[in-house]
Amino acid sequence: MVPKRMGRIPSWGVVGPTLVALLVAGCAPSSVPAGSLDPSFGKGGIVATDHGLFADFGTLALQPDGKIVVAGKIKFDFALARYTPDGKLDPGFGSSGTVTTDIGGMDYVNAVALQPDGRIIAVGQITVFSSPPSYDFALARYTPDGKLDPSFGRGGIVRTDVGGIDDANAVALQPDGRIVVVGSTGPSGGEDYAVVRFVPNGNLDPSFGRGGIVRTDVGGIDDARAVALQPDGRIVVAGTALARYTSDGALDASFGSGGIVKTRGIGSFSALALQPDGKVVAGGSTFPRQQAGDFAFARYTPDGTLDASLGSGGIVKTPGSLFPSSVAFQPDGKVVMGGSTGQGGGDFAVARYTSDGKLDSSFGGGTVTTDIGGSDSGIRAIALQPDGKIVVAGQGRPGCRGFVGLCTSGVPTELVLARYQGN
Repeated sequence: MVPKRMGRIPSWGVVGPTLVALLVAGCAPSSVPAGSLDPSFGKGGIVATDHGLFADFGTLALQPDGKIVVAGKIKFDFALARYTPDGKLDPGFGSSGTVTTDIGGMDYVNAVALQPDGRIIAVGQITVFSSPPSYDFALARYTPDGKLDPSFGRGGIVRTDVGGIDDANAVALQPDGRIVVVGSTGPSGGEDYAVVRFVPNGNLDPSFGRGGIVRTDVGGIDDARAVALQPDGRIVVAGTALARYTSDGALDASFGSGGIVKTRGIGSFSALALQPDGKVVAGGSTFPRQQAGDFAFARYTPDGTLDASLGSGGIVKTPGSLFPSSVAFQPDGKVVMGGSTGQGGGDFAVARYTSDGKLDSSFGGGTVTTDIGGSDSGIRAIALQPDGKIVVAGQGRPGCRGFVGLCTSGVPTELVLARYQGN
């Protein structure tokens, strides 16, 4: 379980569900070098938890008090788990730290957001194998102690048919409490961006798009996977392309070509950040739709033009054998990307770049890999603590060797959290 350092990233990648956590980070000094596992977290920087059969966690968020909320599914239900800052399950949340919610079908969480009052919003998909089957956006809101919030939707749950095979991948909260959810909708192979806005009680917002829903064909098999809100209320969405919307849901003609920006050489984005100067940073993979590809990110001016001061004409690509899955952005402009050292199984891998796009040599030489102790599916989500430490979440089978998918059913899959020194 000792991190291994590499100066460059070794070959290709898969983009999976991601989460971006943007927090105002301080620079607390530490005697432990950047990129090292944090010995104050779990056992030597790692926490592994068996949440039972068919558990799968792929997104996380950090509370202001340092607690860690991780979400995904257990069996076929929404699932959330909360950990204390030192890596223990929080007994004050749900049942011994875990909450499950049956939305009504095969349900899973793709993203979580934390309200200022401590309530937690989880978004994802519900699949019901009726005739014909249905695939809808699903939202649930929880009180700080893990109970469903009865003031939201119907008993704490909202289900929305956007108009096709619907999947909600990311969520952002406006200052007025409105909830912006993005994902995809449409027939298989013909998906469009779906941007949906809800008022604080879970009803669709009639002032946005058509009855609260905006659907956009950005020119292919479209899958929106990240969202960020500008201070002026405009909404930036990233996936197979970048798109920017006005506060009422219209494409913003002042951004790119009619509100859409496509970037040659980058197949899909899975994370977004907005710099104080209005520039947009987006990270993801050189290949589309979560297929194999290299780490990649780009920076754009406020009008959607690539920023030539970053990397090669505004784009940074890192060839290697690292499979990217998640991205986070530090307030100082550095970019942190996570994934694994193998497709379908391998070690946890984290790379950090300077604000001008170079691998950050102060972070373990630029790239750090960690053997969790078995067959590790790699990092699925990254979040940044206010003190600069980096929290990652993934799945692993500590008792198994080889690709996770080839392990026998008798070897449990565990949620694995790790925390690294960031400064």
